[in-house]
Amino acid sequence: MKWFTKPETAAEAAVSRQKIPLTHRLWAKVVSFLLVILMIPTFLGTCLGIFAMWQTGVYTMTEQAMLNSMVENVAAGIAYDAADAIAYDTIEYAARKWQNSNVASLKVVMSGEPSRQYGITNGGVPTNRTYTYEWIFAENTTTGETFLADKDILTDPGFQSEDMKVSHIAVTITVPDTFKFGDEFYLVSRVVQLLYAFRVWAYPLAAVSLVLAIVSLVFLLCAVGKRKGLAEIQPGWGTVIPADVLTAATLFGGFLGVQVMVESTYGHESVFMVFLLAVGFLFLELISLGWLMSITLRLKLHTLWTNTIIYRVLRLVYHLLRKIGHGCSLILRGTPTMKKTVAIAVGVVLVDGFFTAATAWGGEAGWWFFRSVIFLAVVVLLTLSCRRLYDGGKALAEGDLNHQISLRHLYGPLKDHAEHLNAIGEGMTAAVEQRMRSERMKTELITNVSHDIKTPLTSIINYTDLIEKEPCDNAKITEYAEVLHRQSDRLKRLIEDLVEASKASTGNLDVQMAPCTVNILLGQALAEYEEKLASSQLELMTGIEKNLEILADGRRLWRVFDNLMNNICKYAQPHTRVYVTARPVAGRVEIAFKNISNVPLNLTAEELMERFVRGDESRHSEGNGLGLSIARSLTELQNGRMELSVDGDLFKVVLTFPLLPKNKQTPPPETI
Repeated sequence: MKWFTKPETAAEAAVSRQKIPLTHRLWAKVVSFLLVILMIPTFLGTCLGIFAMWQTGVYTMTEQAMLNSMVENVAAGIAYDAADAIAYDTIEYAARKWQNSNVASLKVVMSGEPSRQYGITNGGVPTNRTYTYEWIFAENTTTGETFLADKDILTDPGFQSEDMKVSHIAVTITVPDTFKFGDEFYLVSRVVQLLYAFRVWAYPLAAVSLVLAIVSLVFLLCAVGKRKGLAEIQPGWGTVIPADVLTAATLFGGFLGVQVMVESTYGHESVFMVFLLAVGFLFLELISLGWLMSITLRLKLHTLWTNTIIYRVLRLVYHLLRKIGHGCSLILRGTPTMKKTVAIAVGVVLVDGFFTAATAWGGEAGWWFFRSVIFLAVVVLLTLSCRRLYDGGKALAEGDLNHQISLRHLYGPLKDHAEHLNAIGEGMTAAVEQRMRSERMKTELITNVSHDIKTPLTSIINYTDLIEKEPCDNAKITEYAEVLHRQSDRLKRLIEDLVEASKASTGNLDVQMAPCTVNILLGQALAEYEEKLASSQLELMTGIEKNLEILADGRRLWRVFDNLMNNICKYAQPHTRVYVTARPVAGRVEIAFKNISNVPLNLTAEELMERFVRGDESRHSEGNGLGLSIARSLTELQNGRMELSVDGDLFKVVLTFPLLPKNKQTPPPETI
């Protein structure tokens, strides 16, 4: 643990501060948050003020005209209060209220029944602001109800009544040009001065506050989730709450905030009303900004949709429906086709019966039963017919060409289809019999021709041998005899391979199956090819595991190894390696032969497995193209499988045989 750390220099501290982006700094986030909170109400308040000034005529009237208009409105209010005071005999209270105010003089005269008057004089300089107002004070002599109204009410036909006693009230009020007391007139004059001073700066203030609010909000949303020293976006405590729950809570909080603001407008104390309005609006700002920041952070984390109650419920419903569907699928797959079809048909009938019962009128039940019986009978008949066709097609696909589909109770296209399937079976039977007859004829032809060729060929070989043994001074004669002897031996081998290939492909060879140890038999074959591999300049690499037993015919398996090794010696590229491996794989023995071809292999693996096909298309090397075909046929006769693959110049042959368990008894020899 380091107890002492060398303090950073001023330059180092400046560099380290520069390395931290501004969006990762806490103070920048706090400043942006406060700017958003302050600039939004500033912008909205300025816009409302501009709208109010346009509505009241601040931008269209002179300051003096606006002041006179507002002073007149205040004077009208005072005049009404004075009329109310004389009507209801509260003159002393009114006189005290307007004594020592900006009202220069006030005179109120009430004529009629009752009739009285009073006046107030506060002195002051002469003025041209004199306002006169008239009202009607009426009293219903029958009910005793009284009210104060404008004088225009006298023209209302419904007002004319003998029971109504009317008094006229005239109010004259004089207001000075300058105000020295802090009453409503003084407040109005100060408001007018502020409005005309503010109207010039209202638009720049609105623009600046809007720009600052937008820039601060964008910066705050970009910085949300970013922390000092961490490159990845970090989740906040608010992301734990599901997004839809957070949205619902925000909407509910917004509703409460609006209610607080609305209720504050009913208050009587102006200071308390303004305080409630400010608190309600600030609360709305905070919860809205918090919701927006949380949603932005969820978008960055890609959890906006996945972290919702709706998503979880839908996912639960989806998995539940999927399990139900999977269960129904298992039930349907495990149920015979007949039962599945009948069950679905019964379900359709029951659903139809439910809707019929819900909307049934007289006689509907009988009609439902009749059509349900007809529907089920048709479904069962069609299902049985389709099942019969399915079974017939399956039998033909499995090789039962003698299977015939019964045409009983089959009608229309189903009957035609059954006849076509029966015709296909008959045609395939005839085609198979013809092909088998052709194969037998080819085999017999090859065997007979080979037998007929062997007799003169044997004589040629014997006489060629005798010619070689006779003393002769002519070297050409001796050379010709050697060529005849070599080519006749090659022709003999070709005939023997041809006969063997024919018998192997048709299964006419005797195979004596017995346990064979792969490593011993394969080792003997490789040992016999050591000299031939060396003469072909090939290096043998082996990987043969011991104690691998298979059930095979040792003589036939030897021939397979011999053909493959002989093929390698003929066609492998000199100065390369030949790989021979044997290993157990999943209960089978895999024997692989790999070598590099000395000529380009332009043929596919399937083409190389055909008879009389050689990798050396120029046919300069010895061979007749039967080696791989014979090897595959012999392998299949011993219940094995031979696979050939070509990858560029890499030639690979893989033999697989079932692995014989050690505790399995040796079966008796089998003849195939």
